Amino acid sequence: MTITIKTLIFTVVVPGTVVIIIPIFLSMIWYQKVELGVLRLLGGFLILLGLFLYFYSVLSFLNEKGTPMIFFMKKMEKIFGIEPEKLVKSGLYQYTRNPMYLGVVLLSLGEGLIFQLPIVIIWAVFCFIIFHFVVYFIEEPHLMRKHGKEYEDYLKNTPRWICIRKTK
Repeated sequence: MTITIKTLIFTVVVPGTVVIIIPIFLSMIWYQKVELGVLRLLGGFLILLGLFLYFYSVLSFLNEKGTPMIFFMKKMEKIFGIEPEKLVKSGLYQYTRNPMYLGVVLLSLGEGLIFQLPIVIIWAVFCFIIFHFVVYFIEEPHLMRKHGKEYEDYLKNTPRWICIRKTK
């Protein structure tokens, strides 16, 4: 299987579960709508922004001959591929260390707003909290061990979440 196909499989299985399967399941368990009016338009914008962030980030991984496969799922590399050997710092990764996670959260949040489902909005917030802990306690220590000084410099110059470039 090519790296592109493995990335597509990863996208369908992992973000697809977070953004589609789980919200459908949650809304079946607790279906309550809240009239959000014009905020629904914000939901559409967030979905478009989330799609852009996610797929642009995927291209950065493909350019480095890797997939966005989460390194601790190494046993699944025949299906999802492998993380790039080189630290991905190009594209959106110049502005935030986690544009892919941001994209998934924005997709979920936008979905909750468009469909006016508080449970999906709560799910998006929960996802952000989980992603934060995964990044802070698992991914960042792994990348520090793997890339050393290069990653340390990247940490100093690129924010974890907020897409604002620091001035030097």
